[in-house]
Amino acid sequence: MRCPTLKELPPPPEGKTGWPWTEESSQLPDVTPKGKPWPKITVVTPNYNYAQFIEETMRSVLLQGYPNLEYIILDGGSTDASIEIIKKYEPWLAHWRTEPDEGQTDAINKGFVMAKGTILAWINSDDIYYPDAFKKASVVLEDNPELALVHGDIMLIDENSALICRWKSHKISLQDMLMGSFIQQTSSFFRKAAIESIGYLDKRLQYVMDYDLWLKIITRYPNTYIPEVLGCARQHEAAKTGLSQYKYWEELIELLTDFSDQSISKAYLDKALGFMHMMAGFTYLRVNETSKVVEHFRAAIAKRFFTKKTARVVTSWTMGFLSSSRDLGNFLTEIEQLEMRLKSLVCLPSHFWKALYAARELKRADEGFKQKNRKAVCRHIFGAFRLTPSLVLKKYFWRLVIFGLLGPKVLVNSARLKKSFFIFKLFPRC
Repeated sequence: MRCPTLKELPPPPEGKTGWPWTEESSQLPDVTPKGKPWPKITVVTPNYNYAQFIEETMRSVLLQGYPNLEYIILDGGSTDASIEIIKKYEPWLAHWRTEPDEGQTDAINKGFVMAKGTILAWINSDDIYYPDAFKKASVVLEDNPELALVHGDIMLIDENSALICRWKSHKISLQDMLMGSFIQQTSSFFRKAAIESIGYLDKRLQYVMDYDLWLKIITRYPNTYIPEVLGCARQHEAAKTGLSQYKYWEELIELLTDFSDQSISKAYLDKALGFMHMMAGFTYLRVNETSKVVEHFRAAIAKRFFTKKTARVVTSWTMGFLSSSRDLGNFLTEIEQLEMRLKSLVCLPSHFWKALYAARELKRADEGFKQKNRKAVCRHIFGAFRLTPSLVLKKYFWRLVIFGLLGPKVLVNSARLKKSFFIFKLFPRC
């Protein structure tokens, strides 16, 4: 099916404007730039009681302007207005049904089994695609037949579709994935032949089934990264990963405990498990599950995760853990509270505390950057370096260093800076 135009779809609800309500992707020609038919893309959307979001999701799929789309929606027996909304768009759906299922993973698998496309993707009914996402993914896969998976960047959006920030990715290796670099499902497209050869999603998993799939694909096939925004992931109170992040980390730890690959040493896998235990500990700290906090931090210590080499990982993820504290004062207060709570619960090695204090210095340097105070940036960025020397591998660290030493004019053209400044050639993925 060729994607419909904006005029062909039902009008948007009152007050809804912009993508994908009053804007659409350009209609692509019937053939690719190489004169070949566009490969069929099958998109599956699982849904259960997300009537407040599903119409936006559906329109972001249907308004891609793509000439060869198969769209499947599998509803788990919703009791809200979801069915009424789905029926509005029934003429453009290859298949849809509503029935009880065994969860999200089961629904997605049913869609993949039905799929006739050579390229597959799934998008949850609270997320949306970016304009021209299908075109960009399809062109890369068609030009590179050896690839089984492409992924890009995403935008994080809130309940009202307002932009929160851009989540940038990079070309991810197996080692990267094990140490916390995640392929975003909303921006991922993969070949049906690959998933048929390795098996479909593991129905036992409800939180990390996508992570499990990416692990299986990248251990067997080449993948690549498109430095473009392909989708938007919504953060809201009802989101599964928002309410149950601790279950996510528990499931991930269980998955990696049984994982093995010839290219990964036991020492590296232990380090990866240590990282996962640390993140689980941080997450349980949010919900005051003190016994779980102690359990997971002790497990991270047992895996010898807290070392000089991993300190930068601790610093980065501490800042991510406290990212809701945009204000410097609140951030510093949360760091102090985090320190007090952890010291009262578990005895952690000095490398952990140095990494935590380095996060505090980085935040102060960031505040100096915002205020264009070069002296403050220099003072705090080198304070962070003294605590955690491995921060030299982080691109953000060098951005602050360059600003502090050379001033804001040097950072005007960041693309030129990346190409010319030697440190980015030494550490292209930092």
